[in-house]
Amino acid sequence: MAAKTQGILAPKGYTCRPIVPAEKAELLPVARAMHREEFAPRVKKLFDPEREAALEAIETGIYIGWRIPSFKHDCVRVGSSSKCFCGHLLSEHGRYDGNSVRVPCGMASCKCKVFAFIPSRAEDVGEYWLQRRPNFDPRSWRAKCKCKHTHEEHVATGMRQCRIAGCGCGRFFSNFLCCACDKHWEEHETVFETERMRKDEGIPYGEAYLPFHELPGLRNAVLTGREDDDSQYMALTSGRYAIP
Repeated sequence: MAAKTQGILAPKGYTCRPIVPAEKAELLPVARAMHREEFAPRVKKLFDPEREAALEAIETGIYIGWRIPSFKHDCVRVGSSSKCFCGHLLSEHGRYDGNSVRVPCGMASCKCKVFAFIPSRAEDVGEYWLQRRPNFDPRSWRAKCKCKHTHEEHVATGMRQCRIAGCGCGRFFSNFLCCACDKHWEEHETVFETERMRKDEGIPYGEAYLPFHELPGLRNAVLTGREDDDSQYMALTSGRYAIP
């Protein structure tokens, strides 16, 4: 029989301790020590897509996020270079006008009716080790289903069943977890919002939408590749082209 210990189910005879996530303050010195002078440039490279997405959102007032429906923050900031489940970029889909969330794909013969963000880099799902493999081509990486076939080998609409002959997969179930929340792809949704919508819902917008906005050093690293360079942030908040 299993017993509950502090709300956690544990087999009889075993002790159980809840795992407490490390605080950011504990992790950053370790990461800096490991990568030294490469730390900030690596942070920038890793978050370049989200930096671009955040700046696009701040400029246009249209925010596109990928998150768990109950969350008040985005797991991923989605931009024009982000990929849809159908295999095409957001820039190849229709434009969001603040009303309809139906942003269909504009590519010929593609039946996708609604943009659905899908990770497009190995590092987006925590598979950092792939970059160390000889002859690994980042451009060839695709998110996969538990049936071992890629999202592009599944139907882009409906239940997104697998199209590979002989595969009995009737629905896409990701074989990876979100790096931000440790939940599966299918538990997330792609949300299109205006600045006003986010403000009304208490969701970050404007400068608060920048990656690591609450951590100045990391925020600067994402924007400029240097923790001590706040020039980009100052330009966004108080310069000629400051965020209103």
